[in-house]
Amino acid sequence: MPSPVEETGYYSWLRHDVLAHVPQDVRNVLSVGCGAGTTEEELVKRGVKVTGIEIDPGAARIARERGIDVIVGDVQKTW
Repeated sequence: MPSPVEETGYYSWLRHDVLAHVPQDVRNVLSVGCGAGTTEEELVKRGVKVTGIEIDPGAARIARERGIDVIVGDVQKTW
């Protein structure tokens, strides 16, 4: 069965507004609700180590394919 990200594009767009707030010299980022990792992938291209937390396993799979280390879980319930 397709996940919501595959059906709707859930968090699959690039967020230039978010990237603008990330300093150029940052080396590590934690992304809570990383979705499919489109924005985070741009950080990986800059050499940033990105760890994401994502509730949707389908979105997490796509984010992993983009080079993001992803923990699948609900941040409000897991920690």
